[in-house]
Amino acid sequence: MLNMFSCRILPIVCVIGSVTFVSQAAEPIDIGSHRELFVDDHVIGKIEGDARLDLQQPVPRDVAVVTSKPWEGNTCAYYTVFADTDASGKALFRMYYRGSNYNRKRRDQTHRQVVCYAESRDAIHWTKPKLGLIEFGGSKENNIVWDGAGSHCFTPSRTPVRTAAPTLATRLFPRSTGPAGRTTRRKEK
Repeated sequence: MLNMFSCRILPIVCVIGSVTFVSQAAEPIDIGSHRELFVDDHVIGKIEGDARLDLQQPVPRDVAVVTSKPWEGNTCAYYTVFADTDASGKALFRMYYRGSNYNRKRRDQTHRQVVCYAESRDAIHWTKPKLGLIEFGGSKENNIVWDGAGSHCFTPSRTPVRTAAPTLATRLFPRSTGPAGRTTRRKEK
């Protein structure tokens, strides 16, 4: 008896559920002013003319950044790049990344993990300024911006800071229970 009841009710429930889903799907999705990555047709009402969704394949190009310094090591990772401007207002791309070195034979790190910095005007050709902030191997002649807790999964962000003089800050947030991060400020024009 229960089987016969299920066979009669289940198709009706499925049809009602489908009609509800279709009617909800027909409503436009408000994305506001947010940018949207079109990897499927979820937020696209219709595609006309020659337009189409086409997954592009990466094309190998020249090497942009070589990590060859002792503090950078052989297991650099977590590259974060964002567009910014320098003190004069010119475009500047800033890159932060983890420097670490792994010894395969010993199966351990050969030195502590650090966070390094590079910059570029075109996001193709990068320089690593000697910042003089953190000592490594007896010298501060390096591009290290952070050393210590949180270096493994370090996360920089660029945020406005409310002060008497308008400034922008690059906030450096290591993942740790220590201080809330290091902030570098520059005055806006």
